[in-house]
Amino acid sequence: MSSSMKKMDGYVGSTDLFKIDPRKIVIQEGWNPRSSIDTDALEELKASIRDNGFYPDKPLLLHRKADQLVLISGHRRLRAVLKLIDEGVPFVAVPAVLDQSGDAGDLLARALSADQNGVPLEPLDEAVGFKRLTGYGWEPKRIAEKVGRSLSHVYSRLKLLEAEPDVLQAVEMKAITTSDAVRVVEQSGRNGVSQ
Repeated sequence: MSSSMKKMDGYVGSTDLFKIDPRKIVIQEGWNPRSSIDTDALEELKASIRDNGFYPDKPLLLHRKADQLVLISGHRRLRAVLKLIDEGVPFVAVPAVLDQSGDAGDLLARALSADQNGVPLEPLDEAVGFKRLTGYGWEPKRIAEKVGRSLSHVYSRLKLLEAEPDVLQAVEMKAITTSDAVRVVEQSGRNGVSQ
């Protein structure tokens, strides 16, 4: 850990895995690949952390931006801890790891791959995340390699973004599967018919 890291407000540890006051972590607006957080699941997570403590094997992933530590992955866990603090539960620090890869595309890919280990992203959230990576000039093959998904999975998610709003709403409501939605998009493209 660099000496400049040790001087940052809120820093508590001395190794690559360190502890930080969760109130010192900056949440960058629009960064989280997850568009919404299920309130029931958040309450369950909050209860688990209250009863068992923060998961030492699941540190928050942070990135240094000037003199701030910005959250890359762990939005649900951080939100649960902050709610507990608001309720009077004393949390001095949570475990964190600093990602020093630098470029925004790499950071987003890390966030997308980290979300596979916890509560998986909704298909549309994952698709939007992949689309954001293409905006950084990433090809589907690179996305697949960096986030740990198959190339066909990446293509499928990107194809999902071509669906009409009604089709996307059906996916969100779980009335149809993601695969069904992709088939609708592909068939409408081949046959020139409306989705």
